Amino acid sequence: MPLTHAPIETVEPVDCQADQSDERIECPVCYKRYLGAVVVSEYVGIDHHTHHFQASRALYCDHCDAVFTWFERVEPRCRDNVDTKLTNGQHLSLEDFTLTGHVLHWPVRTRDRQKVARFLSLHPEAAGVSQS
Repeated sequence: MPLTHAPIETVEPVDCQADQSDERIECPVCYKRYLGAVVVSEYVGIDHHTHHFQASRALYCDHCDAVFTWFERVEPRCRDNVDTKLTNGQHLSLEDFTLTGHVLHWPVRTRDRQKVARFLSLHPEAAGVSQS
């Protein structure tokens, strides 16, 4: 007979965190909620004014038929690895960083149909499922 459950006392504790895609994000105009996994994020570099690392982020809202873009501060997962890559002229990617949630400016809305279509063709995953 297969084991279907185990008494809680026999289960070893593990350190785990919810996947980042479990987060929800709202459209800044209509407040429709989306899974965080539909946000397109890319590492862009260091802000020369604040000297913080930053990522560009974008959300497509099907209700507004618009793309919202903003910059968010990111922190190195391992500062030594990032410093070594910078020193050696190696490419950094978002995987080297953790998103902080610190938005550096209010999202900019793009409703131009050609730009929205281009964004969706480059990032089909951005046309995700809304969460109510």
